[in-house]
Amino acid sequence: MRNNSIKHLFISHRGGFNYFDILAKTCFDGEYVIIYDKYLKNNPDPDVVKKLKGLDLSRALDFKLTEKLKKNPKLNWLYSMKWAQKIYKRKFRKKAELLAIQVDKYLKEYPSIEFVWLWNDQKPYSLIVKSLVKDLPVRCIYMENGWLPNSTQMNLAGVNCSSDLNQNLSFYQEYAKQGPEYHLEGRLPTRNFRLTHLSKEGVTELPERYFFVPFQVDYDTQIIAHSPWITDMLDLFEKTSNVLSKLGVNVVYKLHPSSSVDYSDLMVQAENRKNVFFANQVDTETLVNQSQAVITINSTVGFEGVLLNKPVICLGKAFYQFLCLRATDSESLNAAVKKVVAGWDYDQEARHGLLSYLSNEFLVEGDWRKPDEQHFQSVRNKLEEFESSVEQ
Repeated sequence: MRNNSIKHLFISHRGGFNYFDILAKTCFDGEYVIIYDKYLKNNPDPDVVKKLKGLDLSRALDFKLTEKLKKNPKLNWLYSMKWAQKIYKRKFRKKAELLAIQVDKYLKEYPSIEFVWLWNDQKPYSLIVKSLVKDLPVRCIYMENGWLPNSTQMNLAGVNCSSDLNQNLSFYQEYAKQGPEYHLEGRLPTRNFRLTHLSKEGVTELPERYFFVPFQVDYDTQIIAHSPWITDMLDLFEKTSNVLSKLGVNVVYKLHPSSSVDYSDLMVQAENRKNVFFANQVDTETLVNQSQAVITINSTVGFEGVLLNKPVICLGKAFYQFLCLRATDSESLNAAVKKVVAGWDYDQEARHGLLSYLSNEFLVEGDWRKPDEQHFQSVRNKLEEFESSVEQ
């Protein structure tokens, strides 16, 4: 007999593993099933295996290979060979098929499932599940780190620039006239920095005037999926330092605290170049506050620049790009830097409207890393919005 009370299927892996477990038990007790990717077993249904042969896994496989190369740049020589790529893709495809088999099994066993919960919309497993359910009356809910302090993303379209956040300045200009103004309380969250793989920490005394360029993680979805111009942080360093050095502008970089890539050689280069600095031990909020502007691909630090009312130049696709200056090549970056130097400023009404809208309506309250009852209630409220949108 089929259980028609099951409405939610959670795909729990890596970052969201414990969180999805707690969220499901707290908010949907008796109404959910959960798949743990590390416990997948090879017990295929012949009909499902046949169906999987027609499933397009190319995007997921390409993403996984790119992620592997960026995580292990020293192995590029190996994975640049077609036979090595084929072996790695075959290995991942087998694991991907195990997930697809399990998802297909639950969707058949529990036809009452309405929502599939996933962490990030661009991760390989998310791409696979999206392909599986695209023709079914099932919707995916994507979650990720929040953009404001003490918040979490929860969206039906995707996360970050894939979300359905309104991109029109006029919308936020109007909202600013209605919604209560957002005020940043206290300081921004600090990041623990690991220097175990580095030989140098950079400068601690900052130049009087500078542009701040935060590094990101090369193998993050923000770079792989949403950065058409900048391929990695070496590319970011080369392109931004060349443009800013020619303009005689100081540029300060900071490595990402979660990156495992060793940039020691790059830091030595910076020491031998005029106007180019690394400041890995300086607090990020201080670096943003004291800068003339932030140049980012699409990082959270870029949005912190918006929060702190500092000009931001986006080099990639970012959810906040419509509010900022954009650069998609060296020429447009040169022009954007000149605009900042000349005194460019935000449409402040739209900026206030965006911050208020994110805080009051778009994001879920509470950090998923420290979920409390207020956070869980905010998730329930957001889910009610999603359910109402179906009925209308």
